[in-house]
Amino acid sequence: MTEIIMAVATKVSEYLVAPIGRQLRYLFCYRSYTDELHNKVQKLGKARDDVLVTVDEATRRGDQIRPIVQEWLNRVDEITGEAEELKKDENKSCFNGWCPNLKSRYLLSREADKKAQVIVEVQGNRNFPDGVSFRVPPRNVTFKEYESFESRASTLNKIMDALRDDKMKMIGVWGMGGVGKTTLVKQLAEQAKQEKLFTTEVYIQVSWTREPEKIRQGISDIQQNIAESLGLELEEVSIPIRAGKLTQRLKNERILIILDDIWKEVNLEEVGIPSKDDHKDCKIVLASRDEDLLRKDMRAQECFPIQHLHEEEAWLLFKKTAGDSVEGDQLRPIAIKVVNECGGLPIAIVTIAIALKGECVAVWENALDELRSAAPTNISGVDDKVYGCLKWSYDHLKGDEVKSLFLLCGWLSYDDISMHQLLQYAMGLDLFDRLKSLEQARNKLVTLVRTLKASSLLLDGEDHRYHFGGGASRLLFMDADNKSVRMHDVVRDVARNIASKDPHRFVVREDGEEWSETDGSKYISLNCKDVHELPHRLVCPKLQFLLLQNGPSLKIPHTFFEGMNLLKVLALSKMHFTTLPSTLHSLPNLRTLRLDRCKLGDIARIGELKKLQVLSMVGSDIQRLPSEMGQLTNLRLLDLNDCWQLQVIPRNILSSLSRLECLCMKWSFTQWAAEGVSDGESNACLSELNHLRHLTTIEIEVPGVELLPKEDMFFENLTRYAIFAGRFYLWERNYETSTTLKLKQVDRSFLSRDGIRKLLKKTEELKLSNLEEVCRGPIPLRSLDNLKTLDVGTCHGLKFLFSFSTARGLSQLEEMTIYDCNAMQQIIACEGEFEIKEVDHVGTNLQLFPKLRVLKLLLLPELMNFDYFNSNLETTSQGMCSQGNLDIHVPFFSCQVSFPPNLEKLVLKSLPKLMEMDVGILPKLKIIKLEELHGCLKVSFFPYILFFLMLLEIFREIYYKNIFKKKLKEIGFGILPKLKILKLEKLPQLRHIICNEDKNISKRCVLSPSMFKNFHNLRELHIIDCGMEDTRGVNTSTNDEVLSNEKASFLESRASTLNKIMDALRDDNINLIGVCGTAGVGKTTLLEQVAQQARQEWSFNAVLYMDVSRTRDSDKHQEGIAELQQEIAKALGWTLWREDESGKADELKQKLLNAAKILIILDDIWTEVDLEKVGIPCKGYETQCKIVLASRDGDLLCKDMGAQICFPVEHLPPEEAWSFFKKTAGDSVEENLELRPIAIQVVEECEGLPIVIVTIAKALKDETVAVWKNALEQLRSCAPTNVRAVGKKVYSCLEWTYTNLKGDDVKSLFLLCGMLGHGDISLDLLLQYGMGLDLFDHIDSLEQARNRLLALVEILKASGLLLDSLKDRHNFDEERASSLLFMNADNQFVTMHDVVCEVSRAIASKDPHPFVVTEDVGLEEWSETHESKSCTFMFLNCKVVHELPRGLVCPDLQSFLLHSNNPSVNIPNTFFEGMKKLKVLDLSDMHFTTLPSSLDSLANLQTLRLDRCELGDIALIGKLTKLEVLSLVGSTIQKLPKEMMQLTNLRLLDLDGCEELKVIPRNTLSSLSRLECLSMIFSFTKWEVEGESNACLSELNHLSYLTTLSIGIPDAKLLPRDFLFENLRRYEIFIGSWRGLRTKRALKLEKLLERSEELEFEELSGTKYVLHPSDRESFLELKHLKVGYSPDIQYIIDSKNQQFLQHGAFPLLESLILRALENLEEVWHGPIPIGSFGNLRTLNVDLCPKLKFLLLFSTARGLSQLEEMTISYCDAMQQIIAYEKESEIKEDGHVGTNLQLFPKLRSLKLESLPQLINFSSELETSSTYLSTNARTEDSFFSHKVSFPKLQDLTLKNLPKLKDIWHHQLPFESFSNLQILRVYRCPCLLNLVPAPLIHSFQNLKEIDVQRCELLEHVIVLQEIDGNVEILPKLETLKMENLPRLRWIKYGNDSMKYFSSLLAVMNIQNLQQFCISYCSMEDLRKM
Repeated sequence: MTEIIMAVATKVSEYLVAPIGRQLRYLFCYRSYTDELHNKVQKLGKARDDVLVTVDEATRRGDQIRPIVQEWLNRVDEITGEAEELKKDENKSCFNGWCPNLKSRYLLSREADKKAQVIVEVQGNRNFPDGVSFRVPPRNVTFKEYESFESRASTLNKIMDALRDDKMKMIGVWGMGGVGKTTLVKQLAEQAKQEKLFTTEVYIQVSWTREPEKIRQGISDIQQNIAESLGLELEEVSIPIRAGKLTQRLKNERILIILDDIWKEVNLEEVGIPSKDDHKDCKIVLASRDEDLLRKDMRAQECFPIQHLHEEEAWLLFKKTAGDSVEGDQLRPIAIKVVNECGGLPIAIVTIAIALKGECVAVWENALDELRSAAPTNISGVDDKVYGCLKWSYDHLKGDEVKSLFLLCGWLSYDDISMHQLLQYAMGLDLFDRLKSLEQARNKLVTLVRTLKASSLLLDGEDHRYHFGGGASRLLFMDADNKSVRMHDVVRDVARNIASKDPHRFVVREDGEEWSETDGSKYISLNCKDVHELPHRLVCPKLQFLLLQNGPSLKIPHTFFEGMNLLKVLALSKMHFTTLPSTLHSLPNLRTLRLDRCKLGDIARIGELKKLQVLSMVGSDIQRLPSEMGQLTNLRLLDLNDCWQLQVIPRNILSSLSRLECLCMKWSFTQWAAEGVSDGESNACLSELNHLRHLTTIEIEVPGVELLPKEDMFFENLTRYAIFAGRFYLWERNYETSTTLKLKQVDRSFLSRDGIRKLLKKTEELKLSNLEEVCRGPIPLRSLDNLKTLDVGTCHGLKFLFSFSTARGLSQLEEMTIYDCNAMQQIIACEGEFEIKEVDHVGTNLQLFPKLRVLKLLLLPELMNFDYFNSNLETTSQGMCSQGNLDIHVPFFSCQVSFPPNLEKLVLKSLPKLMEMDVGILPKLKIIKLEELHGCLKVSFFPYILFFLMLLEIFREIYYKNIFKKKLKEIGFGILPKLKILKLEKLPQLRHIICNEDKNISKRCVLSPSMFKNFHNLRELHIIDCGMEDTRGVNTSTNDEVLSNEKASFLESRASTLNKIMDALRDDNINLIGVCGTAGVGKTTLLEQVAQQARQEWSFNAVLYMDVSRTRDSDKHQEGIAELQQEIAKALGWTLWREDESGKADELKQKLLNAAKILIILDDIWTEVDLEKVGIPCKGYETQCKIVLASRDGDLLCKDMGAQICFPVEHLPPEEAWSFFKKTAGDSVEENLELRPIAIQVVEECEGLPIVIVTIAKALKDETVAVWKNALEQLRSCAPTNVRAVGKKVYSCLEWTYTNLKGDDVKSLFLLCGMLGHGDISLDLLLQYGMGLDLFDHIDSLEQARNRLLALVEILKASGLLLDSLKDRHNFDEERASSLLFMNADNQFVTMHDVVCEVSRAIASKDPHPFVVTEDVGLEEWSETHESKSCTFMFLNCKVVHELPRGLVCPDLQSFLLHSNNPSVNIPNTFFEGMKKLKVLDLSDMHFTTLPSSLDSLANLQTLRLDRCELGDIALIGKLTKLEVLSLVGSTIQKLPKEMMQLTNLRLLDLDGCEELKVIPRNTLSSLSRLECLSMIFSFTKWEVEGESNACLSELNHLSYLTTLSIGIPDAKLLPRDFLFENLRRYEIFIGSWRGLRTKRALKLEKLLERSEELEFEELSGTKYVLHPSDRESFLELKHLKVGYSPDIQYIIDSKNQQFLQHGAFPLLESLILRALENLEEVWHGPIPIGSFGNLRTLNVDLCPKLKFLLLFSTARGLSQLEEMTISYCDAMQQIIAYEKESEIKEDGHVGTNLQLFPKLRSLKLESLPQLINFSSELETSSTYLSTNARTEDSFFSHKVSFPKLQDLTLKNLPKLKDIWHHQLPFESFSNLQILRVYRCPCLLNLVPAPLIHSFQNLKEIDVQRCELLEHVIVLQEIDGNVEILPKLETLKMENLPRLRWIKYGNDSMKYFSSLLAVMNIQNLQQFCISYCSMEDLRKM
C-alpha cells in the first residue's frame, strides 16, 4: 500500500506539483531565466562567429556558400533578434532588474525559457557534413549584360586569362561600331574588380582622339582620370611634369587602365602610363574599331576581335528588349527577319526592339520593308545595317521636336552636352512650339531627352562636377535626372549623316576647308583653331545656327553676317572682340547669342538684337555691361556666370529686362549698390529685381545681407535659386540642391522678414554663419520643413541650435554640420519635460530627424551632448531655453529621444568637454570619425545592434604631452560582425580595447584575442602611435642634439633660443612666431637650424624656408605677394589655377587649411607682409600651419604682423664671441701671447655679431701682429654710415675686409656680386659679366677666365663675403640653370648675406667706381647730373614709363643692366649714343622687332645678353665686332643673321632654350674662329649634310679653339666622318630622339668616348657588345654608364680573347644601369681582369629576360664599394652571384670562413625574378665554359655570405622563394638591417624564425604582403627569455596573408606562443597595420 501511495504521490508531483513549481519559478526566479537566455545568446553568437570565419575564407577563395549554411545563419540572426526584443521589453517593464509587476515577471520568464530552448535546438543544428561551401567551376561565368551571350562570355574569359598572364601588358579589343566593345570592356573592369586582380580599375572614354585639336586636352584628361582614381593630386600644368609624377605613382600600383573608343594613336608615355615591360603590374586594355591601329601603332601584344552576335544570341537579346509578345505566331516570323536585318549588332538590335515594342503587325512589316530598302552609306566604321536600323528608329520618332533635338545632339560634339546648353540652343531655334515660358521649355526638354533615352538614342552624361567658379549654370537642371547627356559614337555618326542631308543641312567644317560664296546650309559648325580670318562675306540665306569655336586670333570681317538674315542662334566661344562686328544688327531673328569664354571690349551693339531671348557670356572677361542692354526686353535667360572681372552694371538695366526668367551670376558681379543711392552713375542695386515679375531662377552673390532689398517681392516667385549673401570662399559656393541659401552676418530682424521666411520655407540647402541664435523670435514651427542640408558655423553667441519644437519640424533633414561655435552647449534644447508632454509624447521615445544621414559636429568647445532634456535648463527672457551648469556626466544622445534611425555617418571633432561617448543604437551607421576629443575617457558601442558599421576611425585624440589632463584610455566595443576597417591613431594613453565586456587585460595590451572574436569581418586593422606615452618620453632636445650646424654647435645662447622656438612650435595655441635681431646677428642661421630640427623630429609634414628680402622694395610689394604664393605652392607640389591675387590667396588658404602640418619660415622681412593676402592662414583658423617670421624690426613682427610670441636673437656674449672667433681664426690667437690681447680687443670691436666675427677672423687668420694692430686701429677709427639697418661697426668691419682683399680683380668681383642683387647669382652670369668688363687680367682663353673666376669666388667665400647657394641647381627655373662650364664646380650658384650686399652697394656707389641702381622716375633729370657723367655701372629699374628718354649721357658707363616689369617698354634708337665705353649690355626679357640703331655705336661692347627676349631682326649684332660673349638663352629667335659671321672675336655663344631656332645660315658657325664655348641644348637641331643651305656639323671642325660643346643631333647619319673632338674638354652631346647613340657608327667616336665621364646608350644596333676589344683603352675616366633598349646587345664587355687581362676596365665607374636588353646573356663574357668595377657604387639591372646570373664570384669579390643593388624583371635569372666550384673559394683562401662579398652594401632590392632560386650558389659544370643551371640551396641567403652593412632589403614577386635565411647566419650578417619588405612571394612559409631574432635587433620596419602560404611573420618559440624582442621595431604591416597564424604551437609543456600579439605590444612599435589576413586561430582562443 505504501508503494502505491508513493507511486501516486510521484505522479501527482509529476503532473501537478512540478508544473506548479515551474510556474512559480517563472514568478520568483525571473532573473535566472533572463540570465540563462543571455548566456545562450552569447554562446550562439560565438558559434555563429566560428562559422562566419570559415564562410569568409571560402568567399575569399571564390567558393559558393551552401544553402543549408545560409539558412542556419539567417535563423541565428532571427532568434538573436527576437531575444533582443525580449530584452527591450524587460527594460521597459522593469527597473534595474526589479519587476514589481508579477504578471510581467511571469510572462517574461516564460518567454525567456522558450527562447532558450529554441536556441539550444538551433545550435544543435550546426552540423555541415559536406562543409560550408563548394567550388564554382572556374570562369564559366555569365554576366547580366550577357545572360545568353555565349560568344561574349568566351571572349571575356580569354581577355581575363590574358590579364592574369604576367607577360601580357597591353591588350587590344576591336570590332566595328555598335558591336558592343564598350559594354564588354566595362564588364571586364567589373570582373577584374570582383577577382581582385588589381587594386584599381580605371575606365576612360577617349573618343576625342578623332579630333586632333583635342589631343593635348585629352591627354591631360586621361592623366586627371587616373590620378583621381588613385587619390593623387596633379596640380601641375605641364603635361610632361604631370606624366612624370603619374609614372612614379603607377610603378607602385596594381592597376588596370581601359582606354575605350580610340581613333588615333595615343602616346602612352606622354600620358605617363608605363607602356613598356618595366612595370607589369600596370595593364592596359585598348578598344577601337581599327585593329591595325591597336597592333601597329599602339603595339598591343594581343588583340581580341568582338564579333557580331550569333543568330540565337541576337534573337534572345531582341526578345528580352522587345518583350515576349514577339513569340506570337503571327509576329514571330516577321520579328526574326527584322533581327536578321540588324546584322547581329547589339546597338541596332536594342534600338529597333525598343522602337517596335508594343506595335501592331502592320508596323512590324512596314519596318522590315524599310530596313531592307535602306540605302547603303559610307560612314567609316559603321555597318550599313546599323545605319539602316538607326535611321529607321529616327524616322519613327514621334514628333518633329524630338527629331530635331536628336539631330542637334548628334551635331554638337563628341563629348557630353550640358542640358543648360541644349536649352539655350533649343529656345533659339524655336524647337518647342507654343511654349510661353522658360520653365515650360525646360520641362519640355527634359521630357524629350527622356524619350530619346528610352529609345536608346541618347545616354546619360558623366555629370562631372564643375571646378570652383567655373562653367555655365547647373541650377535649372539641378533636380533633373542628369545635368548632361551624350551619344554612343555610332549613333552620333548616324545622326550627323542624317543631319548633313536635305532638308536639315547640318554642316561641320574643319579650318582647312575652303568656303564657297554661297552656302545653303541651315546649321554650320566651324572649328577655327588655325584660321586667322574668315571670308569677307558668307551668303547663307537659310542659315539658322552658326557655331564658331577655338579661334582666339580669328578676325571676323564686319560684313560677315550680312547674308544670314534668318540666323537664330550664334555661338562665338573663345574669341577675341574689341568691338562686335557691325553687321550684327543685320540679324533681326537672332534669339540666342553665346559669347562664352570670350575676351570682350565694347559690346554695345547687342542692344540692337531686339528678339534676343538667351544671352550667355560665361567665363568672358567683360568688365562693364553696356547701357544698350536695357533694350533687350524679350530676354529670358541671362548667364553671366564666371565673369569675375565684371565690375559695372549701370543702374536700371536689369529692371528693364522685363521678360527675364533666369539670371545666373555665380562667381561674377558683386558690386551691388545699396538702396537709396540716387546717383545716376551708380551700379545696379538688388531692388531692381523686384521689377522682374517673371523671374523664377536666380544664381547671385551679394557681399552682405544688408544689400538684399527690404521689399522681398522677387523672392516670392522663385522656384530655383542659389543665393550667397556674405563673403564666401570658392569651395563654399558649391551647392547640391535647386533651392540653396547661404547667409553670413545675419541678425534676428533679417530672418524675421516676410520674404526671407517664405524663402526659408522653400529652401533645401541652408548655410548660416555668424549668428547669435537661429530660432529666437517668431520663426514658425514648420518654416524649415523642406530643409535637407544644414550648415551652421562661427556663431559664437549661440548656446543651442534648435528648440525641441523646431527640431521636430525638420523631417526632411539629411545632412547637418555644426562647427566653430564657442558657446554652444547642446544642439537641441527645450524648457523641460512639459514641452514633451504638450505634444503627447510622454512616456515614449521621440524620433527626431528621421531622414538624417550625416551629422558633423566640429570645434565646439562647450558641447557636452546632442540633446539633454532636464529641469536644470534655465529659461531666457525670450522664452527659449539656455543651460545652466552642464558640467555633469550626461549621455551624448538623450534617452528620451530616439537616435536618428537612418544616420550613416557621424563625425565628432574638437569637442573637449565630451567625457564619454556612448554611440547607442544606430542601426545604419557606416562611418564614425572621432577626432581631438581631448577630454574623452571612454568610447562605447551598443553590443549586438550595430550590425552595419563598416568603417571606424579614431585618430589624433591626443597629440601633445602635458597640455590636456584627460586622455582617452579605454575604447569599448560590442559585437560588431560587419566591422571591416578599424583605425586607431595617436592615442598615447590608450590601454584597452574592450570587446563585449572582456576586462581581463593585463598592463599595456592594446589588443587581446577577444577583440578578434567580436570582429567577425575585420579586414583592416591600423594601430599607429597608441599606448606609447608611458614608455616613450617627449623629445626634450639638449644643446648637443639641437645644434648640428658646425658654426653654431657650441653657442649656448643660440641653443637656448632654438629650444624656446621649438617649444613654441609644439604649442597648439601658438601658430605665429617672431624672431628678431639686428643685421648680422645670425637670424638666418638660427632659422635654418629650426627647419632642420623640425625635419629631424618629423614635427611637420613639410618645412618651407622662404627668403622675402624683396619686401625692402615697396614697389615690389604686389609682385612679392604673387611670387611668395607661387613659391609656397611650388614647394608643396601644388598649382594655383586662379589668375588674380585674391583668388590665388583663397585657393592657397584652402589648400593649407586642408593640408597636414606645415611649417612656413619667412626670413628677412622689411615691411609688413599681409599673410591673409598671401593666403597663409594664421589667426582665427583651425589650421595646422605654423609660421615663423624673421626681421630686424621686432615691432614690425609683433604690432604689424601680430606675432603671438617674439624671440630676440641677441649679440653673442663675450665668452661665446671669443670662442667663435678663435675657432674661425685658428688656435694661434690663443697660443701667441703677444697676439692674444690684440685679438681680444678685435673681437670686442665686432660687438658679438657673428657675421663680423667670421669675416674679420678669416681676414686676419695667419697674419702678423703688425697687421692685427693696424686692423684694430682702423676698426676703432671707423666713420659713421647711413646704410639702412646696418650698424656702424658692421659696416666698418666689412669695409675693412673689402679694403684688405688682395687684388683689384677680387674687389671688382665683390662689388659686381653686390650689384647683381640679393638672390642667388649663377657663375655663368658672373663669367659673362666678368669677361665683358675685362675683370680677369692677362688671360688668353675662356677656360682661363673660368678658372680665374672660380679662384676669385673661393677667395671671397674664404673671406666670408660670399656664400654658397643653399638651393640645388635643379630646383632653379630654366633661365637660371647652370651651363656645362660649371657642371663640375662645387656650386654653380653663389649668394651674399643681405648685410654684406648692403655694404657692397654702399662701397660701390662711391668714387672711383661708382655703381648706380636707379629707377625710371626722374631719369632725364638724373642724366644731367655729375653722378651720371661718372657712373660706370648702372642697374636701371623701369617701373612706370613705357618709353625711355632719347638718350643717356654716361661717357664712362661700362655696364648697363635694364630691368622692366613691362617687356614692351620702348628703347629709342638714339638711346645708346652717349655710352661709347659700354662693355656689358643686358637687355633680358624685352621685346625687339629690330634692335635700336644706336647699338652700332657701342664699339667696345664685349658682352651682350638678350635672354628670354622676343626677337625679330637682329642683323645689327654683326657690327659689334669686339663682342666676346653673346647669350640668347630662351629667346624666340627663329633665324640667326648672316651678319653674325663678322663676330670673329666671339668666344661664348649660348643658344640654349631657343626652341624656335630653325635656321643657321651655312658657314655662320665656322666663321666664329675664336669660339670656345657653344651651347645649343633644347635649341637648333636642323643640322644638314654637306651642300645644303642650313648649318652642318662639319663646320665645327673649323673651330680650333672650341673646348666646350652642348648640342643635340637628331640622327647619327648627320655626323661627318672626320668629326674632330680632340680639343673638347666639356661636352654634352645627344644623338637621336631619345638622347641615346642609335647606331654602331656612333660608337666609332673613340677619342670622345675614352674621355667621357657619363655615357648613355639607347637603341644600339649592329653590335653585340658595348665594349669591344679595340676599345681596351676606352672608358678609363667613365663614372656613369647606362645601356638600354638595345635588343642586339648580348654582352656589355667581351674579353674572351684575353685582351683585357692586363688593363682592366671601368676602374672609376660609379654607377652601372642596364635596362631593357632583351638578349643580354652576360654582363662580362670571358675572363675578368683585376681592377674592373672596383669603384662601383650603384648597380641596377632591369628587364633583361635572358640573363641567368649577374656576376661571377671572382668579379663580385672586387665590388668592395658597392652600396646599392637593384635587380628586377629578369625572367631567366636563377641566382645573383655564381661560382663555378667549391675550389674557387678555396683557391682564394676563404675556405671555412664567411664571405663578405659586398661589405658596404646598404640597399638590396630584388623584384619580379620568377626563376630566382637563391642569391649565390655553385654552377653545375659542363663541357661548356659555364653552365647556367643553379644548384638548389635550402635557403635564399647562404651561410657562406654575409652583409654586415645592409640596411634595406626588398624582395618582391619571387615565386620560388621558400626560405629567406640560413639557420646559421654568419656573425654580424644582417645585423644592421632596418627595413625588411617582402611582397608577392607565394611559396614563402616563414619570415623571421626564432633562432635569428638576435640578428635583427636594429630592425625598424617589417612590411609583408600577398604571400599566400606564409604562416608566421615572427616566431618567438625557443627564445632565451633574456633576449629583447625586436627592440627597435617601429612599423609592422601585413596584408593579404590568408594563412597567417598568430599562434605558434609548441611541445607538450608549452601550449602556444602568442607571437604576433607579443610583438604588437613591444615598446617602440608605432604602426601596426593588418589587412585581409587570417585571424581564425585568434577567434578559437
